[in-house]
Amino acid sequence: MMGKNFVKIDKAPRSKHRHAEETEEEEYEDEEEEEEQNEWAGIVKKNASCSKAGYQRATARKVRDSHDQFGADIFKSGHATQPRNPYFIAKLQAKRRDQLYVPIDVVKAFNFELPSSMTIRDSTGREFETKLKNWKDGRIWLIGGWHSLCRWNLVEKDVKCICEFVNGKGNKVLYLQVQILHEGSVSNSNTKHMEEEDDDDEEEDYDDDDEEEEETEEDGETEEDERTGTFKKNVSRSKVGCKRDTACKVRDVPDQYGADIFKSGRAIQPKNPYFVAKIRAKRRDQLYIPIDVVRDYKLELPSRMIIRDSAGREFETKLKNWKDGRIWIAGGWRSLCRWNLVEKDRCICEFVRGKGKNGLYLQVHVLHEGSVSE
Repeated sequence: MMGKNFVKIDKAPRSKHRHAEETEEEEYEDEEEEEEQNEWAGIVKKNASCSKAGYQRATARKVRDSHDQFGADIFKSGHATQPRNPYFIAKLQAKRRDQLYVPIDVVKAFNFELPSSMTIRDSTGREFETKLKNWKDGRIWLIGGWHSLCRWNLVEKDVKCICEFVNGKGNKVLYLQVQILHEGSVSNSNTKHMEEEDDDDEEEDYDDDDEEEEETEEDGETEEDERTGTFKKNVSRSKVGCKRDTACKVRDVPDQYGADIFKSGRAIQPKNPYFVAKIRAKRRDQLYIPIDVVRDYKLELPSRMIIRDSAGREFETKLKNWKDGRIWIAGGWRSLCRWNLVEKDRCICEFVRGKGKNGLYLQVHVLHEGSVSE
């Protein structure tokens, strides 16, 4: 009898995009289960006769249902008032800092549909856009915007947040109102996002014709060191991946947000967009504007801008955009620092919207050593 030749038929290949998404979810699943078990419920492992994969999936769901997503300890202690609208309690997750998990119990209990994109808003009125992502196992995540909200509110790993679903007035759709519960604080009521100034002072004209300095590698290295404190590590895993992960971890608490200043009580955190800056030895007349501030608040910076000190003195500056995306204010900064005797002191630079024809300007509060903001 003649032998038969069998031809192996391969399965149809999946699209690269779909394969990447499925791989990402599968890789995250094990980490997510272990992390949430330890942080939220502390459920011990069991030796069950059911399949390992099925048991892990069931255990993960049990953990998510049992963690303190309803905040009983918070409301019973009087730390905050329980919202009337649908809500849940969330924390900043170390391995998924820009993803906010929405408990399925909340969605099912109140029978509402989540839009494909949603705004999350903090207690000062700052808004950040997120996108809805549904995983195959039924979990729901909000992607993007969450990390920015946490950074601007100085949220660290153990800080709890009350996330309340609110129906907007008129044509506004559902959004998520987030209240931050720092240690020893109570929940705050909403305030306006961008406050207008009380003064109607007219702008004065200044002419600063400082020449633009060339961009160098030294500038890039200095900027990276001062802004993020990113450091190099020798590890066995991928060099590129390691650098990206390490940089992200360090950037979670960048000095530009002034966490130590506001937590120590030396100054009150501004409600308007802001950043914390120092005078630079090699760029004394140029002020670096962190891209996070511009991106998160969708700021449109004018080509010329006034910077104002606490005494009301005004200095005109010019905006400069570098090829690598960095933004600088040139001219006027050195004069402001001279008049305010700034040396190694830190300055809170707050974007304020002027009334009438007065556009956006930068209000600078100088924090001398041992002083408080004026």
